Amino acid sequence: QHNEEEEDFYQSWTGRRYPRSLMYCEGDIKVADISDQDQEGDYTIDYIVDEFKDPSRSVFYLVKWKGYELNPGNGEDIKGDWEHCSSLRKTEAVRRWQKNPPSYYTDTV
Repeated sequence: QHNEEEEDFYQSWTGRRYPRSLMYCEGDIKVADISDQDQEGDYTIDYIVDEFKDPSRSVFYLVKWKGYELNPGNGEDIKGDWEHCSSLRKTEAVRRWQKNPPSYYTDTV
């Protein structure tokens, strides 16, 4: 049976679903093509995709970096693009997320 809804949304290990269109923009470097050299230097936040609180209540944000495909990780041994809130403190992306989280996030929490 063909389910178009699963093609349009990504099921995260957090239990949330978000649009696949948030994971990749035309021209982004794909996760599989990211080299060690690409992982050096400063990055620009494109937007926040998800938020997670671990058992100790620490907050992590899933960041879509400008120019790179989103790597959601797996919640275990692959960290992906999850960043602790302390490393994103005072960023415009976090302010936007906290002020107005996207509807796909508020619909599933």
